[in-house]
Amino acid sequence: MTLILNSQRHRDTHALRSSITPEQLADAMSALDLASIPPHKRPAAIREHLARIMATTILDRHALTRVVLDGPPRDI
Repeated sequence: MTLILNSQRHRDTHALRSSITPEQLADAMSALDLASIPPHKRPAAIREHLARIMATTILDRHALTRVVLDGPPRDI
C-alpha cells in the first residue's frame, strides 16, 4: 500500500510506502472521537491524528523524517 500525501498528479513521484491498507487507514481515522474536540480545533486534530498514523506506518523512516522536517514537496 502507498500512502498518498499530495495531489493526484504526483501520486507516483511523491508517494511513501506504507504498511497500512486503505481499509485499515479508514478504521484508524474513524477511531478519532471528534465529539470531544471543539469545532475550531477539529482540523488540527485530524491532521495530528493522521500524522500519528503516518509515523507508525511509513516504511521509509528517512523519507518520513524529511516530510516531517521539510514539509511536502514544493512542486505539488
